[in-house]
Amino acid sequence: MVTYGSKGYIPQAADNNTYVSVITVPDGYHCKITYFLAAASGSITVDARWSDGNDYSFLHSKNMSAGDLVEFGGDGKWLVMTDGETIDIQCSSVNATFIISYELYLAPTSNIVL
Repeated sequence: MVTYGSKGYIPQAADNNTYVSVITVPDGYHCKITYFLAAASGSITVDARWSDGNDYSFLHSKNMSAGDLVEFGGDGKWLVMTDGETIDIQCSSVNATFIISYELYLAPTSNIVL
């Protein structure tokens, strides 16, 4: 069984310069991240990472201006995560919107090769 979904995130002023876990894989599941979008509405610096106990930055101090976009995914480019792993985002201001699309698989029936 596969569950398809997307999650949006808009940073809050209280979260400035702090990592926020936007996606956390539930226990007993695998999650395939199929798309990641960061869209700036003003000046902002963005950091994003995948964490499995270690932190893997895939955006580091990315300076963005109004209208700038950063996209990952599609055409066989995915990130496969397992239980408890997270996608964390840190922003310097509230001037961005994020969209993350995913496929969630029950781990015992997942056909994702890890």
